[in-house]
Amino acid sequence: VGDTYSFERTLSMEDVQAFAAVSGDDNPIHVDEAAAAASRFGRPVVHGVFLLAIASKVLGRDFPGDGSIAVSLEARFLRPVPVGETVTLEVKVAEKIESRGHV
Repeated sequence: VGDTYSFERTLSMEDVQAFAAVSGDDNPIHVDEAAAAASRFGRPVVHGVFLLAIASKVLGRDFPGDGSIAVSLEARFLRPVPVGETVTLEVKVAEKIESRGHV
């Protein structure tokens, strides 16, 4: 309890386009600079679910380590993340449930 981990990544247009190709979500707000420029965001924004996928990567590979798996994720998207921004995911162990092997 109390252990922490931090992961930082800059999200490029190539990353967003690859995610769009895999997920099928090619909404112009994410992948079309001209369409996004005309939107309320003014430029392309990263898929919210792509951000959750990064959280899944951290929880499944980085912290607490290989073999771990996220059993629940909850998210609220308060602000858009523009393509090209660097995001930081911070994880802190709040509780350990030894009998279930959960942190």
